[in-house]
Amino acid sequence: MKRTIATSIMLFMMLLFASMTSVAHASGTPQLATSTLPVVADGSAYAAFLKVPVGSALASIGPLFPVNLGCNVTARTVTSSAASLSLGSFATSGSLVDQVTTTRTSTSATSQASSTLQNVSVLGGLITATTISSVANSTGTATSLSSTNNSTFVGLNVLGVPFVGTPSPNTMIALPGIGSVTLNEQVPSGNNVSSTDIRVIAIDVKVTLSNIFGLPVGAHIIIASAASSLQRTSSHTIVDANAYGLFAFAKAGVVFVKSGPFAEASIGCTGGTKTVSVASVNVPNIGSTGTMTDTATGNITASGATSQGSSTVQGINLLSGLITANVITSTAQAGFNGSFSHSGTTSLVNLHIAGVPIAVNPAPNTKINIPGVGFVVLNEQTVSQNASMVKIGVNAIDLHITVAGVPGLPVGARVVVGHSSASANTFV
Repeated sequence: MKRTIATSIMLFMMLLFASMTSVAHASGTPQLATSTLPVVADGSAYAAFLKVPVGSALASIGPLFPVNLGCNVTARTVTSSAASLSLGSFATSGSLVDQVTTTRTSTSATSQASSTLQNVSVLGGLITATTISSVANSTGTATSLSSTNNSTFVGLNVLGVPFVGTPSPNTMIALPGIGSVTLNEQVPSGNNVSSTDIRVIAIDVKVTLSNIFGLPVGAHIIIASAASSLQRTSSHTIVDANAYGLFAFAKAGVVFVKSGPFAEASIGCTGGTKTVSVASVNVPNIGSTGTMTDTATGNITASGATSQGSSTVQGINLLSGLITANVITSTAQAGFNGSFSHSGTTSLVNLHIAGVPIAVNPAPNTKINIPGVGFVVLNEQTVSQNASMVKIGVNAIDLHITVAGVPGLPVGARVVVGHSSASANTFV
């Protein structure tokens, strides 16, 4: 009898564990890698993006419904879906699904990204499609890496001309009075030995002419973007770092509107260094800056890894002088050398908020209320850490709009100045 009860309990626990594992995998929870294959995966996808040049009166919208798996070393799936989307009056669609999946076995690793939309209409019906699906695949083994495109179009029509099947890669068509559109756009890179990468965009409208739609020259309307990549590593340690000078964003209804990030620098997975600098930025309703310089760097050795992001912004003037500063700087550092470490700093030279001078080195997460506007967080720091990773992010200035009536900025808008982040991960 006791043996029967014990056996029943054991079977129950096995079934419970199997059920929990199934639920975790379905919800996108990472599963432990099944091998020590030193390959890391990246993937991203989004449904639509209105991207406008710096200084335009029109704000960018999107990317809408994005999903991302960066520097991933586990089997995982992330998904975003919606019943419809709108890029203002410039593009609409019916239902959509964006998804990234990474898989691993004892001998291989894969990354697949996809963006699928139904009933697409761009620029008042100049471009339509029943279904479009951008699919980017990257596959790797111990000896080779490769990437392919498996995109499909159904019911595509451009300027009243129907397409049968999927257009050839990088098919370009002139759009009179607007510019051009590239269909099934593909951008591969990598040497297929140490790295492989491919980005696929179903529809990419490039605005090169003044037009009746009010789109600025230099704008892009991007529909169904998917990217996947694999990188081989020299050790079972990976890094990531990012920095940018200014980023303003808000959600207006179901639409995500943003300006920036400006002067963004990033590296990932296997390290390296990147620096981006711009002479000045002027964003309507938000403010202006002088020179921005942002750097991301990472280094991996046999004993461990280090990463750092840093951002320096000069001549800040936000909301018509409400927030001013001569120079602000943020840094974020992360590392692994047998154990994980992290640090973050912020320097604010001659910062004034509503005419009140602020200390050069405020304590982490210093919050200051601004009547009639909202609040600002200075030296904002967020840290996440577990047994296999550490990540730190630092925002020198993070302005939150919580009061209605600020010109051009809805409640919920945020303006971040001087962002930096860094991370280090180990995997087996």
